[in-house]
Amino acid sequence: MLKKNKNKKIIILITIILIVLIIVISILLNINNTNKIKKSAILWYNDQNGLYNETTIGALYKNGYINSNKSLFLKQDLSCKIIKIENNKAIITNDVDCNLNDQMQKIPTLIVNLYKTSDNSKYDPNTWTSSDIEVKLSYKNNNLLEEDINRIYLTKDYSENKDDNSLIISTQSFIEDTYTINVMLNDGSIYSKDFSIKIDKTKPIYIDKEITNEDYKAYFEDNESNLDEVLYYLTDNNTPPTNIDQFNKKENISLESDKTYQVWAVATNNANLYSDFIEIGNFSLKTFEEE
Repeated sequence: MLKKNKNKKIIILITIILIVLIIVISILLNINNTNKIKKSAILWYNDQNGLYNETTIGALYKNGYINSNKSLFLKQDLSCKIIKIENNKAIITNDVDCNLNDQMQKIPTLIVNLYKTSDNSKYDPNTWTSSDIEVKLSYKNNNLLEEDINRIYLTKDYSENKDDNSLIISTQSFIEDTYTINVMLNDGSIYSKDFSIKIDKTKPIYIDKEITNEDYKAYFEDNESNLDEVLYYLTDNNTPPTNIDQFNKKENISLESDKTYQVWAVATNNANLYSDFIEIGNFSLKTFEEE
């Protein structure tokens, strides 16, 4: 009898522990799911350039920011539940507004894809390039159809190409600016996305030289993307350089003390352009004779 009572107590204890574990796990899963929704709401807010301070769970789901619009365990439809954005924090409220849900579901998230026209590689807007830039739009979760679009245009250097949904930004010299690409739908609504580009097609310019019995140095300037580095080519047989790969950093060049070298210099900038090859004079570790 005592053994049976002991076994019953153990079973009850194990059952209580399991119930507590299930409750704790459920709470943790719910907290994790709530945090994911909040993070997704902030991502949506930033993607929309902060233009809207509220949305719905259904709109996040429709636009591909979250994987479900239903509650985690009871699978209730939460589409109309309002999420407010305040001070860059998402608050999931207990309020519902299905009209707001219908409205926010229709707002597309524009994705700006930038490509270098020189080789069709992706362009990183944080870097300089010497290539023109092709701008292509896509829409998160494909939540916008081509037939819904009236026109696409830029706010600077206006151009339009609705047929292939792309735009080209081109210059003969230098651009460092922020653009806004706009999509006007057939109902007159306009949605926009900002992006930045940095194009430099101007090569560095030779300014001056300085050669002594101990060192040689060439000076260049680049007022656009700025200088990257100055490289040198030294030869003792009067053979001029034909390729920039022949140039090196000064610290990587070895010299013999009994020879006189012709010194050439070239500068590169942050757009990966290089200057003309400039012959700056003769240099020897012992003597110097300028051209």
